[in-house]
Amino acid sequence: MCNARGEWHVNKRNKLMSMVRLIRLVHAGLASFYMYCLGYIYYSGITERFTSWTVVSTAVILFEYAVVLLNKGSCPLGAVHRKFGDDKTLFELLLPKPVAKQVFPFFAVVSALGLAVLIW
Repeated sequence: MCNARGEWHVNKRNKLMSMVRLIRLVHAGLASFYMYCLGYIYYSGITERFTSWTVVSTAVILFEYAVVLLNKGSCPLGAVHRKFGDDKTLFELLLPKPVAKQVFPFFAVVSALGLAVLIW
């Protein structure tokens, strides 16, 4: 839509929705990277192949859960979602809300088991 001077006008809602999409995309990318790291930890433990990626993956997973613990069990990016008017967190886009709330405890157990496989 053009304004009186012939300039294209993008309303605030469209800008916010673009930001929400960007936040969701970045958040999904980070979550995918975390899943890759978790998978690599299992791969390293099962095949007994320890590489620099094993160290990086372990550090990433431990850092992620330290951040989640400091944020009282929630992903800090959820606050970023809400700041821009997104009423759903990443996992709430994919899962029912009660199930989505259990994602971090579930992945904490899966991560702990992966680290145990790696150490064992």
